[in-house]
Amino acid sequence: MLSDSKKKIRRNYTFLRRQLDTVHSNLLDFLLADGVLEVNEKAEIDVLPLQTERCQKLMSILRCKTQKQFEMFLAALDASNQSHVATRLRLEGRSYLLVTNSIATTICLVK
Repeated sequence: MLSDSKKKIRRNYTFLRRQLDTVHSNLLDFLLADGVLEVNEKAEIDVLPLQTERCQKLMSILRCKTQKQFEMFLAALDASNQSHVATRLRLEGRSYLLVTNSIATTICLVK
């Protein structure tokens, strides 16, 4: 059976491929520093020329990681100014409402 993190990656594959920034952000550096990625895994991603290829490789690697490492990936997304991606993954499978006004959008979880 697939873990929760693997399901989230699979269900959001297209979104992640389009939205993850592995070139202009420190995402990979954060993942390496936190021990989510090994040096050789980061090197395998770094040599790929296209952003979409880099994202696909990262997702392939992340699918083999633990739930704790997935949570660390979400924290690395926040730290690398990609909170919109982390929020979508965190809310996957949960019911929520978006409340928008002229200043901000608020996420309200529905119980």
